[in-house]
Amino acid sequence: MKILYIGSTMDLRQSLLESLSDPCVGKARRYSYLVTEKAEQVKDQLLKEYRENHGGNMPACMDK
Repeated sequence: MKILYIGSTMDLRQSLLESLSDPCVGKARRYSYLVTEKAEQVKDQLLKEYRENHGGNMPACMDK
């Protein structure tokens, strides 16, 4: 599984529809989500784990 994008939104459906036009995220065929009140903490933890497993690099779609 590759992490393409990590973000947060109040309207998941609308956010996914808007993401379809993004050249990076729009290529995704599967999505997963997590409902939490601690979005920033979850994002930080997922990115930390990703960087540890990928030589310190950020996911391609988040490397901006």
